Amino acid sequence: MASAKVFIRADVLEELSAYARSKWPQEACGFLFGCLDGTVGLVTVDRFDNSDRTDRSLCCLECAEHQPAPVVTRFVPVDNAARRTDRQFHMEPGQMIRALYEHPQLQLLGIMHSHPSAAPEPSAADVGTLWGSYVTHWIVSVTSDGIADVRAYRFRRQDAFTISEQLEIHHCPP
Repeated sequence: MASAKVFIRADVLEELSAYARSKWPQEACGFLFGCLDGTVGLVTVDRFDNSDRTDRSLCCLECAEHQPAPVVTRFVPVDNAARRTDRQFHMEPGQMIRALYEHPQLQLLGIMHSHPSAAPEPSAADVGTLWGSYVTHWIVSVTSDGIADVRAYRFRRQDAFTISEQLEIHHCPP
């Protein structure tokens, strides 16, 4: 059986990897936005802070032919508000709400968090969380020498269990 695929713009992948490296040895976290089915189009979004800036995001043309795979076009970091940020993450609620309102025309495709000095595989806590109900769950493993390994998963219920399936990550040009 072929693996399920997810696409991500190369610049967005580098951005979330760099963010995870910058937060080491703490867990980093954030949201991933884009197009669920590879739909192509330019999206102009009014910013939540009412500034005169606009946020443009393009689902890449090269990925559109691979429908119906999700295409990640935006990473939005969110501060980790957990008590033990070296072992867990809890997204800061105010920043979560702001991120969701800043990108109303993009779809929330999933979340990202990091595992400082641990494998990029879902822990029991990751699998047991409600975050698994989103399309994708990205885990970035960061080592002390700054190497980042990124993997994407989707969680699904099977009988009384939650199963994690690793997704095949494909890069799109920026």
